[in-house]
Order: sequence, then structure tokens, then C-alpha cells
Amino acid sequence: MSPTYGNNFFLAFDYELPPVPKKIKKILYIHTCPMVQGELALKRIAEVFPESELHLLKNENTDFGESLSKRWKIFNFPSGRLQPDFLQSAEGRKIATANIDLIFFGVNDDIRLNSPGAMKAVGIAQRYNNVLELIYRLGLYDWTCILDREFCIYYPHQIEFGRSKQEINLVSFPRATLKLPRTLLSDREREKLFELALDGPGEGHVVNIGNYLGGSSILLAKGSKISGREKIYSYDLEEYSESMDFYRENQVEDWTHFSKMDSIEGAAQ
Repeated sequence: MSPTYGNNFFLAFDYELPPVPKKIKKILYIHTCPMVQGELALKRIAEVFPESELHLLKNENTDFGESLSKRWKIFNFPSGRLQPDFLQSAEGRKIATANIDLIFFGVNDDIRLNSPGAMKAVGIAQRYNNVLELIYRLGLYDWTCILDREFCIYYPHQIEFGRSKQEINLVSFPRATLKLPRTLLSDREREKLFELALDGPGEGHVVNIGNYLGGSSILLAKGSKISGREKIYSYDLEEYSESMDFYRENQVEDWTHFSKMDSIEGAAQ
């Protein structure tokens, strides 16, 4: 379920990144906010991810001092606004080939998505469109945390209502081509899920926890259906109507059972 203001603060004493399907080895922080906010963010990232390799992308005129050099590998963009052609520059190419796992960037706003003025998120997205475009081109749109002025974390799809919904992936396997919604799965992870459902060693019910738009469920259902194996039981706290379009398009609506409930309730069934 998408976090809302008040329960996802990066400065919280016990903050942890929600469970993700990969190890966070390399982190990029894009400095786009006031200096004090940026310094605190950099310090906190280093605390929360002590084993990760840290990269900082900043304006060439911004100076954080020598204290960062021990942990942070620093990259610069020319004075002014981060330009659309940055990835074609020498520094941009280094970022693009650094195999970054997770991105943070800060905004000089108090986003508060669950407040009456939540539509201001559209304005924030427009103001930081250059950064959002960069992370999209890096293929890390789903692996980006936005820190607002209160250090509450949001994700790009929460403030930008066009790009994320339009992202559709055509994925081809030897026995099927699927039209998938956006997911947090890598290409190898998609391939592995399909293989396990098609011809894996497991027996019994197939359960998917966390449905969102149905990407994982579709992969499992398609592989299982081709082999005439078990149907898929999927659970989530939220239900998104768009997921049914993808089930139908991939012809697996008859091979999936979705329930709007948490995993503990699902396990009891």
C-alpha cells in the first residue's frame, strides 16, 4: 500500500527501506534542494545504508566540504538546472554505467499527499521534471525515493500521474509474449517467475503477496496455465481496476484469484 504523510519518515529512529527484491549495493543522491536539507539527507543515507557504495550528483558550484570524500563518489553537472542531455556528457555516462540500485532526491516542498491540497503534487512534478526524466532514462523510476522538506518519503508515481501509468513492458519467452504493467521486477526475475510456474519443482497452491497492477501474478498465471498447473492466489490491501485489463489481455483472468486482504488473512484460507 502506498505510504502517506506521517508514517514514512526517513529521519525516524527505526526507519528501514521496505522489503525489496534485490540487494541495495549502490545508491545515488541527486542534490536538488536547499543545502541544509541536502547535508542532513546525505548524513542519514550513510547511516541507513552503511554497506552501500554512495554516489552524489550535484551542481558543480555546490560545495559540501571534504567530509564527504571518504564515503561519497562525487559527480557534477554544470551550473544551473540539470539538463535533459546530461546523460550524454562524460559525467552522465559515468552515472549511466555505474549500476545504481537506488536513487534519492530532495524537493523543497512539504508534499502531504493525504492533505486537501494534494493536487500541488502535480506542480512539484513539473518543477522537478528534469530529475524525474533522468531517473526514468536510467531505468530507475521504480527505485527512487523522494524526500520532501519534512523528510517524508514518496515515490515518483505518487506525484507524477502520467509517465508511470503509461509504462507497459512487452516481455517475450519461448512459449509466450506478455504485455505487463510496471513492476519492481528485473528482466531476470520476470524470466525466473515464468520458468518456475511453467516447469518448476514446487507443488500445491501458488500464492502471490502484493498484487498492485498484477505483473507478478500474470507471469505466474501464464506459465502455470500453459502447463495446466495450479491457479494463482494473489493478495493485496488495495485493488486497482487497471489490473483486470492486463489479466484479460494476457488471457489469464481465469487462472488468477485476487482477494483484497492482508497476507495473514490470506494464509488462514
